[in-house]
Amino acid sequence: MTGAAARFYAWNLASRAGKRPQAYRNLVGVLEQHCRSRLQWRHRVVLGIDRVRPSEVGTMEEKDEALIETLKGVVFSGEVTSNSHSKRQELAEELRRLADLCDPEPGSKRRSPGSDGSQSESSADRNGASSPARRPRKKRRKGKRSTGRPFDITKYQRRYVALHMSYVGWGYHGYACQKHNDNTIEEHFFNALRMTRLIREEADYKELKYSRCGRTDKGVSALGQVVGLYLRSTAKVGEDEASVENEIDYPRVLNSAMPPEIRILGWSPVPETFDARYSARYRVYKYYMISHDRDPLDIKAIQKASKSFVGAHDFRNFCKLDVEQTTRYVRNLMECRLDPVENIQIPGSKLYVLTTKGSSFLWHQIRCMVAVLLMIGKGLEQPEVVEEMLDVDKVTAKPQFHLASELPLLLYECGFKEDIKFLRSNAAVDRAMDDMQDIIDGHVTGASLVGQMLGVMSGLDTTASDRPERKEKHIPLLKRVTELSVGERIAKQLQKVGST
Repeated sequence: MTGAAARFYAWNLASRAGKRPQAYRNLVGVLEQHCRSRLQWRHRVVLGIDRVRPSEVGTMEEKDEALIETLKGVVFSGEVTSNSHSKRQELAEELRRLADLCDPEPGSKRRSPGSDGSQSESSADRNGASSPARRPRKKRRKGKRSTGRPFDITKYQRRYVALHMSYVGWGYHGYACQKHNDNTIEEHFFNALRMTRLIREEADYKELKYSRCGRTDKGVSALGQVVGLYLRSTAKVGEDEASVENEIDYPRVLNSAMPPEIRILGWSPVPETFDARYSARYRVYKYYMISHDRDPLDIKAIQKASKSFVGAHDFRNFCKLDVEQTTRYVRNLMECRLDPVENIQIPGSKLYVLTTKGSSFLWHQIRCMVAVLLMIGKGLEQPEVVEEMLDVDKVTAKPQFHLASELPLLLYECGFKEDIKFLRSNAAVDRAMDDMQDIIDGHVTGASLVGQMLGVMSGLDTTASDRPERKEKHIPLLKRVTELSVGERIAKQLQKVGST
């Protein structure tokens, strides 16, 4: 059992007010299972106990509260830090004893927290009748699992909403679902929707009226992705529509079922005419680049060249051509500028960000633009090459060159015709911030480790008989072999269709 599943299971049991004693006995079983785990179960156990709070469970007996505090004391006492078998057994026995205080064996007397000897709520029902002794449980047959009452989603209304999504896409194969690859952002998102029963298991895009603002590629991240779709509401069919205050906290529910790199930051009710793709007025992308002191980029040259992208231009030489999907290559860029990132300091280097704002973008357009700008920053090309490549009458086909890396690219913001005010709960935002902080901590640790290695390498003695470094010869862009032009690709496609 994973730590997340154990925490949810323990909280779920303890939340059943009428079965608290048995819930704590099962909670002990969960904790004992962590005792046998090789993982650092101490941290997970503490989180599991912290989820059982009086404010969430309701009115609890004093002995229940004392049990929680005692369990915390046992966990923090240091007994769990040992890996020895005997220490684990001692902790397991202590947990059993504490559980029996709230859940005595049949026939034994249970004293109430008060001094008058009166029965507590768990040993007598609300009418004052004594609870009978529990019968021994029947052994469940293997292969059969109690599923309980099936959930009928058709009893609930649907609500059309927009969701504000963020994700760190480095470990995923892009946003959109793929036939032969389930490690995509969209795949995890829809798995969470089905798991939390916010949509029907068989629901498709058309039924949900699903739309997305941006389709990011493999490795690309997003802070301002927006999607629109129908989700289950808290109101049942025949009731009045639920107010936004009483509606399901969609971000909190979905975030509990998705990987930590993918988070919903807010939601908003939107009209049925809303389309996350076609209702967008603009999209903002940011691309981060580093200039090293030992080999700095020519920042002024990049800034000069980036201004040439602003306005309406034919970007067929700055994208990956797909004549089957795209026939129009003119795009309007409202902004394209390079600025230093002031709040991040890197020893021996300077971080810059290229901000590009446009109504829409072609496939790999940003990465093609950055690849040419980096050549200009390294002094391999002149800033005027951008204007020349934007002149499709002069440069009729795209020169061959490698794309810039996808990892520094971020879909930063999406703006819409509708005035969308996203609703955000403190719980959802705090959880997302904690997850992002964990990711940062991991990368800062890795960067420190590699930085230490780099520092040692810089001080190593080298021999004087080294051969001179062989640098790769740069071929000017306008003198390179070109890819097939748009016209040649269309003719090739027509020939292929005619042959079939």
